[in-house]
Amino acid sequence: MSRRMIASSALVFGLCAVAAAAVGVSMGAGQTCGAGQSCGPIQHIVIMDKENRSFDSMFGTFPGADGSTTFIGPDGQKHPLSHQPDRLQRDISHAPDAARLAYDNARMDKFWHIPGAIQTGVDLADSQFYQSDIPNYWSLAKNFTLDDRFFSTILGPSYPNHLFSIAAQDANVDSNPPMIGSWQSERWGCDAAPSMTVEQRTPDNRTKQIFPCFNFRTLADVLDAKNVSWKYYAPAQDQSGYVWSSFDSIKHIRFGPDWQSHVVGHTRFAADAAAGTLPTVSWLVEPGQVSDHPPASICAGENWTVRQINAIMSNPTQWAHTAIILTWDDFGGFYDHVAPPLGPNARIEYGFRVPTIIISPYARRSYVDHTMYTFSSMLKFVEQTFHLPSLGPLDRTSKGLGSSFNFSQHPAAPLKLPERVCSQVSTPAPANRIPLATLVEPAASGGGPADLTVALNHGGTGTLALSRHAKTYATPWFPISPSNVQPGDSLRAFGQPNPHQAGSYNVWYLRDLDENKAWMRGHVISVDAAHNRIVIKPVYRTQPITIQLDAGTSIVGAKRRPVALTSVPTAALIVTHGLYNSRTSTFLKVPRLTVLATPS
Repeated sequence: MSRRMIASSALVFGLCAVAAAAVGVSMGAGQTCGAGQSCGPIQHIVIMDKENRSFDSMFGTFPGADGSTTFIGPDGQKHPLSHQPDRLQRDISHAPDAARLAYDNARMDKFWHIPGAIQTGVDLADSQFYQSDIPNYWSLAKNFTLDDRFFSTILGPSYPNHLFSIAAQDANVDSNPPMIGSWQSERWGCDAAPSMTVEQRTPDNRTKQIFPCFNFRTLADVLDAKNVSWKYYAPAQDQSGYVWSSFDSIKHIRFGPDWQSHVVGHTRFAADAAAGTLPTVSWLVEPGQVSDHPPASICAGENWTVRQINAIMSNPTQWAHTAIILTWDDFGGFYDHVAPPLGPNARIEYGFRVPTIIISPYARRSYVDHTMYTFSSMLKFVEQTFHLPSLGPLDRTSKGLGSSFNFSQHPAAPLKLPERVCSQVSTPAPANRIPLATLVEPAASGGGPADLTVALNHGGTGTLALSRHAKTYATPWFPISPSNVQPGDSLRAFGQPNPHQAGSYNVWYLRDLDENKAWMRGHVISVDAAHNRIVIKPVYRTQPITIQLDAGTSIVGAKRRPVALTSVPTAALIVTHGLYNSRTSTFLKVPRLTVLATPS
């Protein structure tokens, strides 16, 4: 067929697809497009669901997209996102509590606060890749359509979001089942250990723990009912990535005939694509090491993705009628500046933006689609394309990716991309990294900016310049004053080197690694009224602890009656809380000391 004939066919198919908004639309004289049939050129839809990246962390610098290159730090000021390495040392928390903390009532300013954010001295939660780090993902986004308002459905991790990709619901689950083993051995669904549970959170904020095996309807059930072919390509039981095989959580599929005939190994996908034998609807799930899930290499994950897409493009017939939806399942703990809208279950919906690329001969070329989508939009697109009924209210009311397509355009040629050579060593770029340091000279008392003289752990002295907006914290994030930092304390500073003065660093926020908020109970060893000090023998420790009192410290006894320092007897049992320096075994900034019992 000539290119002119292909273009003419595309135009006819495109106009028909626009008109085919319901089942049974006329295709012309004597022809109708019934349930389970496509009126347009798209005969195959592939959903590729990768792991744990936010939109800004991957495409925050993409031209024309609503991206950000800055974040709000603990000092309340904007700072540049750091350069994200190919690999992280460990995962960043993306559990519901971590997501809500980062969300911070739509302020989107506490990503640095979530567990795992700080790695090797760099705030990696507030970091992003550049084009050079992900050139093939960038090429796909640049040549096809990038959706920049595609929100994960659940404000949280992988498990519930993967359920939405097959069913447009998840029984109000908002978290992962507990990780007992590893990706190589974990089971999260109906064949999980009987004691395994997952949290369910209803719109009225009631929670309970339930076994992660459900019987709600899925898109696969609709496809079966209309004799539409489908396969779920995923790692097998006890293989890495099996936790993301979502049909394992659907009882009637896990223990029914579909499990044997439709849920198949992920390694079969490329062969089926190259042979032109992909079913009408495919889901593709990958093993952990190529999933883009931190700490795995993004380069290795990108290469794997390119191999799968290249397999489709290597078969001209397959490519000519395929739409690929490449998305990521949740934010992974990484920064995004767009606050998600509230969903039907406002307690858990919606989640942060995730990157989504629409790849097809009919995807709009070099286009950024600003339409709001969620994972239910993928199912809505399948339902619209093949004239299928909705599963429920969410996919029924969602938009169906239509704005990312132009069925009137000349079909795009395949874009087969080369794989890259991945580095085996990856360390955080030093852009926001300041060496560990030890305080030599504290800040002068009084307001305004402060300069701390420090000994840099890698050698030499330096200056940490705290701006008027800089914040100082004990470990992990307890606010303190710079004057509370003691000479000899180990410091971790975040900011940027001063480009005009070697050894000087402009600090956004500072953490004293030796100080933390704590409480302690113990028996009095001695009282030094002249120096406002009490030394105690802690109940659960052997080393004596010094409690340094100040003018603001209150000492109370039974029924909270005031007690004079000189009246505190030796061997009395007391409890205190405040700022504790583990290096000097001293309590500082003690608001109250309570005498629990005195010796008889």
